[in-house]
Amino acid sequence: MKRWCRKFDSEFPEALKERGYTLEDVNNWINTIETGTTKNGRKFCVEIQKNVL
Repeated sequence: MKRWCRKFDSEFPEALKERGYTLEDVNNWINTIETGTTKNGRKFCVEIQKNVL
């Protein structure tokens, strides 16, 4: 997702652009995952699993 922020015009999926999603939405998604709280203040539980080589 952070790559989508850096290269929004070339990397963000066209299907999501067609549905009206913007760079601001991507930033909101990232913030929600990092903080565990949505932009409306609701809790958002995420379980992040790191790959072990």
